[in-house]
Amino acid sequence: MMQKKIDEIVNKIKSSKKYKIILEETIRDVLTIEYGRHKSIKIAEEMAKKKLHRIRAEYLGEPNYKKVKDSLAAAFQSGNDEEIKEVCWTIFSKHSSTRERNQLLDEYYKKLFEVTGMPNSVADLACALNPLSFRWMGLPQSVKFYSYDVNEQFIDLINYYFELEGLEPLGIQRDVFSSPPEIPVDVAFLFKMYYCLEHRQTGAGLEVVKNVPAKKVLISFPTINLVAKKTDIL
Repeated sequence: MMQKKIDEIVNKIKSSKKYKIILEETIRDVLTIEYGRHKSIKIAEEMAKKKLHRIRAEYLGEPNYKKVKDSLAAAFQSGNDEEIKEVCWTIFSKHSSTRERNQLLDEYYKKLFEVTGMPNSVADLACALNPLSFRWMGLPQSVKFYSYDVNEQFIDLINYYFELEGLEPLGIQRDVFSSPPEIPVDVAFLFKMYYCLEHRQTGAGLEVVKNVPAKKVLISFPTINLVAKKTDIL
Protein backbone atom coordinates (compact mmCIF):
# COMPACT_ATOMS: atom_id res chain seq x y z
CA MET A 1 0.00 0.00 0.00
CA MET A 2 2.78 2.40 0.96
CA GLN A 3 4.76 1.49 -2.16
CA LYS A 4 1.74 2.48 -4.24
CA LYS A 5 1.62 5.85 -2.44
CA ILE A 6 5.34 6.39 -3.05
CA ASP A 7 4.82 5.56 -6.74
CA GLU A 8 2.00 8.13 -6.92
CA ILE A 9 4.13 10.88 -5.36
CA VAL A 10 7.11 10.05 -7.58
CA ASN A 11 4.87 10.31 -10.65
CA LYS A 12 3.39 13.59 -9.40
CA ILE A 13 6.80 15.16 -8.79
CA LYS A 14 8.22 13.83 -12.06
CA SER A 15 5.29 15.27 -14.04
CA SER A 16 5.79 18.76 -12.60
CA LYS A 17 7.40 21.41 -14.78
CA LYS A 18 10.22 21.95 -12.31
CA TYR A 19 11.35 18.34 -11.91
CA LYS A 20 10.49 16.68 -15.21
CA ILE A 21 14.12 16.96 -16.33
CA ILE A 22 15.35 15.06 -13.25
CA LEU A 23 15.72 11.29 -13.35
CA GLU A 24 12.79 9.38 -11.89
CA GLU A 25 15.36 7.19 -10.15
CA THR A 26 16.70 10.20 -8.26
CA ILE A 27 13.23 11.36 -7.21
CA ARG A 28 12.37 7.87 -5.98
CA ASP A 29 15.65 7.47 -4.10
CA VAL A 30 15.32 10.81 -2.31
CA LEU A 31 11.66 10.23 -1.42
CA THR A 32 12.29 6.69 -0.17
CA ILE A 33 15.17 7.81 2.05
CA GLU A 34 13.07 10.63 3.52
CA TYR A 35 10.18 8.28 4.20
CA GLY A 36 12.57 5.95 6.03
CA ARG A 37 13.61 8.86 8.22
CA HIS A 38 10.24 10.40 9.00
CA LYS A 39 7.73 7.54 8.67
CA SER A 40 5.23 10.13 7.45
CA ILE A 41 4.59 10.22 3.73
CA LYS A 42 3.47 13.86 3.89
CA ILE A 43 6.63 15.00 5.67
CA ALA A 44 8.74 12.77 3.42
CA GLU A 45 7.27 14.46 0.34
CA GLU A 46 7.97 17.93 1.75
CA MET A 47 11.55 17.06 2.67
CA ALA A 48 12.14 15.29 -0.65
CA LYS A 49 11.03 18.38 -2.58
CA LYS A 50 13.46 20.51 -0.58
CA LYS A 51 16.32 18.18 -1.43
CA LEU A 52 15.26 17.92 -5.05
CA HIS A 53 15.27 21.72 -5.18
CA ARG A 54 18.97 21.60 -4.29
CA ILE A 55 19.61 18.81 -6.79
CA ARG A 56 17.71 20.66 -9.53
CA ALA A 57 19.76 23.73 -8.55
CA GLU A 58 17.99 26.07 -10.96
CA TYR A 59 19.12 28.96 -8.73
CA LEU A 60 22.75 28.27 -9.75
CA GLY A 61 21.96 29.54 -13.23
CA GLU A 62 20.96 27.93 -16.51
CA PRO A 63 21.20 29.13 -20.10
CA ASN A 64 18.49 29.50 -22.70
CA TYR A 65 19.16 26.15 -24.34
CA LYS A 66 17.88 26.99 -27.81
CA LYS A 67 19.86 30.23 -27.97
CA VAL A 68 23.10 28.69 -26.77
CA LYS A 69 22.79 25.82 -29.25
CA ASP A 70 22.33 28.36 -32.03
CA SER A 71 25.36 30.31 -30.76
CA LEU A 72 27.49 27.17 -30.63
CA ALA A 73 26.46 26.12 -34.12
CA ALA A 74 27.29 29.57 -35.51
CA ALA A 75 30.66 29.66 -33.76
CA PHE A 76 31.69 26.24 -35.06
CA GLN A 77 30.48 27.13 -38.53
CA SER A 78 32.78 30.18 -38.44
CA GLY A 79 35.76 27.96 -37.68
CA ASN A 80 37.19 30.67 -35.42
CA ASP A 81 38.77 29.08 -32.34
CA GLU A 82 38.54 32.25 -30.25
CA GLU A 83 34.87 32.71 -31.12
CA ILE A 84 34.14 29.11 -30.12
CA LYS A 85 35.92 29.55 -26.79
CA GLU A 86 34.12 32.82 -26.14
CA VAL A 87 30.71 31.19 -26.70
CA CYS A 88 31.61 28.23 -24.47
CA TRP A 89 32.89 30.59 -21.78
CA THR A 90 29.66 32.57 -21.88
CA ILE A 91 27.56 29.42 -21.53
CA PHE A 92 29.31 27.74 -18.63
CA SER A 93 29.79 31.07 -16.85
CA LYS A 94 26.03 31.15 -16.32
CA HIS A 95 26.34 28.29 -13.81
CA SER A 96 27.88 29.27 -10.48
CA SER A 97 29.61 25.91 -9.97
CA THR A 98 31.89 26.60 -12.94
CA ARG A 99 32.05 30.38 -12.66
CA GLU A 100 34.46 30.46 -9.71
CA ARG A 101 37.28 28.65 -11.53
CA ASN A 102 36.86 30.50 -14.82
CA GLN A 103 39.71 32.89 -14.11
CA LEU A 104 42.01 29.91 -13.49
CA LEU A 105 41.22 27.93 -16.62
CA ASP A 106 44.39 28.67 -18.55
CA GLU A 107 46.45 26.85 -15.89
CA TYR A 108 43.81 24.84 -14.01
CA TYR A 109 43.79 21.60 -15.96
CA LYS A 110 47.45 21.81 -16.87
CA LYS A 111 48.34 21.68 -13.18
CA LEU A 112 45.88 18.89 -12.47
CA PHE A 113 47.17 16.71 -15.26
CA GLU A 114 50.77 17.33 -14.21
CA VAL A 115 49.81 15.38 -11.09
CA THR A 116 47.59 12.69 -12.63
CA GLY A 117 49.23 12.33 -16.03
CA MET A 118 47.35 13.05 -19.24
CA PRO A 119 44.25 10.83 -19.15
CA ASN A 120 42.88 8.85 -22.06
CA SER A 121 39.49 8.62 -20.35
CA VAL A 122 37.62 10.95 -18.00
CA ALA A 123 34.41 10.78 -15.96
CA ASP A 124 32.93 14.16 -15.05
CA LEU A 125 30.59 13.36 -12.14
CA ALA A 126 27.52 15.56 -11.58
CA CYS A 127 29.08 17.63 -14.34
CA ALA A 128 26.54 20.45 -14.87
CA LEU A 129 28.05 22.57 -17.70
CA ASN A 130 31.71 21.86 -16.95
CA PRO A 131 32.35 19.74 -20.11
CA LEU A 132 32.00 22.91 -22.17
CA SER A 133 35.43 23.88 -20.80
CA PHE A 134 36.95 21.05 -22.87
CA ARG A 135 39.01 23.46 -24.98
CA TRP A 136 40.92 24.56 -21.86
CA MET A 137 41.76 21.00 -20.79
CA GLY A 138 44.39 20.21 -23.40
CA LEU A 139 42.95 16.74 -23.91
CA PRO A 140 43.29 14.89 -27.24
CA GLN A 141 40.28 14.43 -29.51
CA SER A 142 40.60 10.69 -28.93
CA VAL A 143 39.75 11.03 -25.21
CA LYS A 144 36.71 9.21 -23.83
CA PHE A 145 34.92 11.98 -21.94
CA TYR A 146 32.02 10.55 -19.96
CA SER A 147 29.82 13.26 -18.48
CA TYR A 148 27.19 12.33 -15.90
CA ASP A 149 24.36 14.44 -14.55
CA VAL A 150 20.75 13.95 -13.42
CA ASN A 151 19.67 16.99 -15.44
CA GLU A 152 18.41 15.94 -18.88
CA GLN A 153 18.87 19.42 -20.36
CA PHE A 154 22.52 19.60 -19.32
CA ILE A 155 23.24 16.24 -20.93
CA ASP A 156 21.42 17.15 -24.14
CA LEU A 157 23.46 20.37 -24.45
CA ILE A 158 26.74 18.62 -23.64
CA ASN A 159 26.19 15.97 -26.30
CA TYR A 160 25.24 18.64 -28.82
CA TYR A 161 28.53 20.42 -28.04
CA PHE A 162 30.57 17.19 -28.10
CA GLU A 163 29.32 16.36 -31.58
CA LEU A 164 30.27 19.84 -32.81
CA GLU A 165 33.75 19.26 -31.34
CA GLY A 166 34.04 15.93 -33.12
CA LEU A 167 33.97 14.04 -29.82
CA GLU A 168 31.88 11.01 -29.00
CA PRO A 169 28.59 12.14 -27.42
CA LEU A 170 29.29 10.50 -24.07
CA GLY A 171 27.04 12.67 -21.93
CA ILE A 172 24.87 10.32 -19.89
CA GLN A 173 21.85 11.18 -17.74
CA ARG A 174 22.69 9.25 -14.59
CA ASP A 175 22.54 9.60 -10.82
CA VAL A 176 26.13 8.88 -9.77
CA PHE A 177 25.07 8.31 -6.16
CA SER A 178 22.24 5.80 -6.59
CA SER A 179 23.74 4.29 -9.79
CA PRO A 180 27.55 4.64 -9.76
CA PRO A 181 29.22 4.64 -13.18
CA GLU A 182 30.46 1.25 -14.33
CA ILE A 183 32.92 2.30 -17.05
CA PRO A 184 36.55 2.43 -15.82
CA VAL A 185 38.41 5.69 -16.46
CA ASP A 186 41.84 7.15 -15.79
CA VAL A 187 40.58 10.27 -14.02
CA ALA A 188 37.25 11.34 -12.51
CA PHE A 189 36.22 14.91 -11.68
CA LEU A 190 33.95 15.77 -8.78
CA PHE A 191 33.97 19.55 -8.91
CA LYS A 192 32.01 21.61 -6.37
CA MET A 193 29.48 18.82 -5.79
CA TYR A 194 30.77 16.99 -2.71
CA TYR A 195 28.87 19.22 -0.27
CA CYS A 196 25.73 19.04 -2.40
CA LEU A 197 25.82 15.26 -2.21
CA GLU A 198 26.27 15.47 1.57
CA HIS A 199 23.16 17.65 1.80
CA ARG A 200 21.27 14.92 0.01
CA GLN A 201 22.47 12.25 2.44
CA THR A 202 25.32 12.20 4.94
CA GLY A 203 28.17 10.16 3.51
CA ALA A 204 26.93 10.41 -0.08
CA GLY A 205 29.98 12.37 -1.24
CA LEU A 206 32.39 9.75 0.05
CA GLU A 207 30.26 6.95 -1.42
CA VAL A 208 30.43 8.53 -4.88
CA VAL A 209 34.22 8.87 -4.61
CA LYS A 210 34.64 5.28 -3.38
CA ASN A 211 32.36 3.77 -6.03
CA VAL A 212 33.57 5.49 -9.19
CA PRO A 213 35.87 3.11 -11.15
CA ALA A 214 38.66 5.64 -11.65
CA LYS A 215 42.39 5.41 -11.06
CA LYS A 216 42.37 8.93 -9.66
CA VAL A 217 39.57 11.22 -8.47
CA LEU A 218 39.98 15.00 -8.48
CA ILE A 219 37.71 16.80 -6.01
CA SER A 220 37.22 20.55 -5.68
CA PHE A 221 35.36 22.57 -3.07
CA PRO A 222 33.93 26.09 -3.33
CA THR A 223 35.89 28.89 -1.70
CA ILE A 224 32.76 31.02 -1.27
CA ASN A 225 29.08 30.17 -1.02
CA LEU A 226 26.19 31.74 -2.92
CA VAL A 227 26.01 34.68 -0.50
CA ALA A 228 29.71 35.40 -0.98
CA LYS A 229 30.83 34.05 2.41
CA LYS A 230 34.01 32.01 2.65
CA THR A 231 33.61 28.26 3.10
CA ASP A 232 35.81 25.67 4.78
CA ILE A 233 37.75 24.19 1.89
CA LEU A 234 40.20 21.31 1.75
